[in-house]
Amino acid sequence: MPSSLEYPQELLSLICSYVFAASIPSPVSSLDPLGLLQAGAPTGLPSSYPPDSWSEPVARRTLANLTLNFGWEDEEVTEENTARAVEESIIKATHAALAAKSGHGNTLDAEAERKLKESIIQELGGPDCSIPPELLSPPASRDPSPRRLRQKSKSPARWKLLRSISNAVQGLMGRDENGMYVPTIHDRRPGRFVRHLDFNHFRTIGMRRLVGESFNNRFVTGERLENILKETPNLTTFGATEYMDGALTLSVLKELLLRGTPLRARGQPLRGRGLVVEDAHDWEVEDIARRRECKELEAIDFTGCVSAVFVNALTDFVNTHMLPLISESDSSEDEDGFTFVTALPSLTHLDLSSTRVSPDILSKLATSPTVRLQSLSLARCVRLTGSSIRNFLVSAPAAHYITELNLYGDAIFPNPMSVEELRDVFTMAPCFTSGKMVYLDLSSASLDQGLLDAMPGQAELRSLGLSFIPRLPLNVIAEFIRNKAAQVEIITLLGTSQELRAQPRQASMALHSQIIRPLCTPPFKSDLTVIELSTSLFPALGAGGRGWYVDSASGWVSGSEGALLRRDLEKEHPWRRALQMLADANGNVSSGVGWHARKMEVLHGHGLLGREDGLYGAVSFAYQG
Repeated sequence: MPSSLEYPQELLSLICSYVFAASIPSPVSSLDPLGLLQAGAPTGLPSSYPPDSWSEPVARRTLANLTLNFGWEDEEVTEENTARAVEESIIKATHAALAAKSGHGNTLDAEAERKLKESIIQELGGPDCSIPPELLSPPASRDPSPRRLRQKSKSPARWKLLRSISNAVQGLMGRDENGMYVPTIHDRRPGRFVRHLDFNHFRTIGMRRLVGESFNNRFVTGERLENILKETPNLTTFGATEYMDGALTLSVLKELLLRGTPLRARGQPLRGRGLVVEDAHDWEVEDIARRRECKELEAIDFTGCVSAVFVNALTDFVNTHMLPLISESDSSEDEDGFTFVTALPSLTHLDLSSTRVSPDILSKLATSPTVRLQSLSLARCVRLTGSSIRNFLVSAPAAHYITELNLYGDAIFPNPMSVEELRDVFTMAPCFTSGKMVYLDLSSASLDQGLLDAMPGQAELRSLGLSFIPRLPLNVIAEFIRNKAAQVEIITLLGTSQELRAQPRQASMALHSQIIRPLCTPPFKSDLTVIELSTSLFPALGAGGRGWYVDSASGWVSGSEGALLRRDLEKEHPWRRALQMLADANGNVSSGVGWHARKMEVLHGHGLLGREDGLYGAVSFAYQG
């Protein structure tokens, strides 16, 4: 196969662009987990098999392999092959170096070749003395899980080895008396290609670090993160997690939020920030000029960031740079965070789940003439009142175009809306009367048959949350889906209905007789394929997680006529086998496996129907709250 150096750079860039585009879900995507099986090229259709897009790890690994020109992560190379590869690399490097030194028409000196080869091997050799025990990695604190054992690769980090060879040759040539110089390809500004940066897959668990090292020798520090941000002028999305929120200092927030031109003459970005004030007395002139050349952030995710460093930095930033200027006597730490939210004039996706947001933030958003929300999550917001939610959804222009609404509550923090407030929202709020809702979670709300009858039909609704409503009968839910929301694919019934709160055998019979048989058997009355139930009905899963009852014979499959929901998949179909493998895992699955997300995907703007894995996926699918 020809080397990648034989192809034009434009072609290689185009290939990488297509690989990156393959990881972006289609606007109308499948609601099933990604990455369950390898099925070739993505279709771009809302299908589960083949998938509409590649999962993020697959695309990242593919790009890494293209960059390195080898698929080293998937290879199992024996020690003999490794030694042979090193030998061939040394020989090629030796011939290339001697050919360059000898000039045109001169033959290679065998003695010089032997000496150079010995010098390179000596450069690659290990230290002469033994390594002190204190420099070695500490032993593992515990044995690995039997389910997570992986065969140890026999191949060393070959890119380090090849880099050592290159460095050895360069060092020898540099020390040569003739002063020979061997140029190398080096991009001094690689950060200009970075558009997206998140720490979703970064975690310190399993790194064999002592307790003191976690505090004194952090991997992600504010200074390092600030330096990276300074080298990424085209960054548009940034995601943080609880594993690195101690690095979100005031300097880092300034690098993130004070990018771009303060006054935009041609409108606002799609999901960007609003006006900020830069004080010329506090900022260096070169920093201001540099930030004005950077692109503004379009999306930012602070899920799980609760450290004192981040809270204090956000408070200082709001008090210094936001309009109107907030004085210390007028605000608290919580209010400063929500003042930051209300200063964003172009919001389309907003997730405030499990925060101490007050009704004032909804009042301020309601007065914004530019905010047009598409996805809103107010789950478990203990300070919100039912009247504040009702007034915002009914009267605020910012809420007219919402298609994804999460008002999730549970037995501990229930939905605060009364029956009258729910009726007003169902009958008067434009987001409900338009019938355009695609995601809706009303868990723990005071729903009954009268309220469901009052709700307009939602023909585009795909994911419905009705958990923790013990007085809502199953037959009422089935009638609502059959008559008003036949496109629903996922429904959550955790802790709902007295029939499901009985013994597992009786609960199973009630579920099949009142939900599955009327809706999920021929002639099919709905697209329902996934039901979330209490984990007490799935003894193998244990406690504390989420459990789903999935119709493995159904799935979105793409074909010549596009993506179709098939309800008759044969037992040997790849998608059906993949779902069976998930069931056989007894809950030991990755964090990106699940349905009906509790966290909004904001970095790509896919909302509550988006797919996430890593730490974000755990918040979406692994936890009840």
